[in-house]
Amino acid sequence: MNKNLYKNVSINDFDKHNCIKLSMWFHCSTAYLLKAYLIWIISIANRSDSLSFINMLYPEPNLFYVNLFSGLTGILLLIFFNLRRPNASQWVKNLWPKVRLIVLTMLFLDFSILFLSYFIWQLLELQGILVHAIIVVTLLVSAFSNKRLKMNLLEFPEEIETK
Repeated sequence: MNKNLYKNVSINDFDKHNCIKLSMWFHCSTAYLLKAYLIWIISIANRSDSLSFINMLYPEPNLFYVNLFSGLTGILLLIFFNLRRPNASQWVKNLWPKVRLIVLTMLFLDFSILFLSYFIWQLLELQGILVHAIIVVTLLVSAFSNKRLKMNLLEFPEEIETK
């Protein structure tokens, strides 16, 4: 293991399984993939006019449904993150070092669907596709420059014996 990676890590950076807490990159990527579901939950919380928030962000209802469909990958990602625990199945342990590639593939698929929404179905404006492109490129660049993410990929939670 590369000791230089852990040089600026404090005790507060570890979880109860003695692993580095998940990088914000995982949280941001998952939130981006789940954007339509998050907007849907926020709109449900607004009891006075639950559709106004959705209509403001998704003037074209079909785009909202397309985003709900592409957000299914984010739900799968949440399930996978919850399976990352001590005594996890072997397939989870085998896939964990590849999770960055899995998430980047999910981001690419999500952006591809938005790209189709713009160019084929005309459900999205040019500014919208550019904002999404900037977010995806930012997540892509940070996927390879984030030190905490590199540490996360090297570790897997193990049961710690208590005395």
